[in-house]
Amino acid sequence: PAVGPGKPLRPGAQVLVETPSNDHPRYGQVGICEVCNFASGLWHVRFSDGDDDAIAPCFLSEREPTLRPGAHVKLIGLQDTPQLNGEFGVCDALDAETGLWNVELESREPITLSAKNLVPQDGSKIRSRDVERSMRTGERQQSKFLSAMEDALASGELQWLDY
Repeated sequence: PAVGPGKPLRPGAQVLVETPSNDHPRYGQVGICEVCNFASGLWHVRFSDGDDDAIAPCFLSEREPTLRPGAHVKLIGLQDTPQLNGEFGVCDALDAETGLWNVELESREPITLSAKNLVPQDGSKIRSRDVERSMRTGERQQSKFLSAMEDALASGELQWLDY
């Protein structure tokens, strides 16, 4: 199913290629938006075969997230490793023999899971959350550094030099 019209594309969004003619090699395929080349205006979209193509946004319509290679997922219902419930990852490939998904966790750790333990997510929201977390971590590190500098100045360990 399509997502509401007029919603701008974002990295991590699942999209359907809809060109005016069905002779485009990616017509009807679903992929994941990776990055927009603002110079050309084209989105680099990764497909399940592992390749990516540059496609104009007018030929892309955002879709509700589904399980597919490149899809962002949340882990749920894990009995043997309950500490992983609520973690996020990215689907790599479906093992046709076992029916299990190879998933790379945020920690870069690979894991193999059943589809019942994976909830497709809007990858753009996950990326936004990661950026916010990174900014908070950076702010804390900067705050610690500034505090240490103030302490060193107050103790006389460091001094301002006026030239």
